[in-house]
Amino acid sequence: MDVAMPPAFPLEDFRAFGVAASRFFPDLLSDEDLSDPLEKRRHFDWSWQAVRYRYRICAECNDDFKTLLANASESWRSGWGDEELNYRLERCIYIFFMSALSVFDSFGFALYFLGSVLRHSGFTDVSEPKNITLRATIKAYEATFPQAALTQQLRDLTQDPEFRTIAAFRVPLPKV
Repeated sequence: MDVAMPPAFPLEDFRAFGVAASRFFPDLLSDEDLSDPLEKRRHFDWSWQAVRYRYRICAECNDDFKTLLANASESWRSGWGDEELNYRLERCIYIFFMSALSVFDSFGFALYFLGSVLRHSGFTDVSEPKNITLRATIKAYEATFPQAALTQQLRDLTQDPEFRTIAAFRVPLPKV
């Protein structure tokens, strides 16, 4: 059974992408897949699945936020505050934004592993998955598939005002 998705999610297109991309990986439990120490197929499958999960979390947080506001206490409505309500609202906001960022990060991660099975030489971070970010995916596609429509769409994504609004909430962690 499949996870239920919000109506706005392009489920059929996303499934079609998953099926088409999976054809480039070795079959699960095949000798080729079982002898892959980098577990490329597993990384692709799990990050592809994470896109759906994080998107659904965003939709649920959006609904929860609206419900909380619609049922706000009289004290909160009059400006006196309601610490419990404030906590729940902030929880929704935080989870929404972190999950929204994770949708893009997870999709970038899946695309990186797909690129690695198409042309391994351009996707050298498969052995260091912690280095794979959306930015790393875009750079790898620009270097390896500069004329591909997908590469241009990835470039365009980083310039999209809605994406930039979401991305502005991320504070980069210092390198250790």
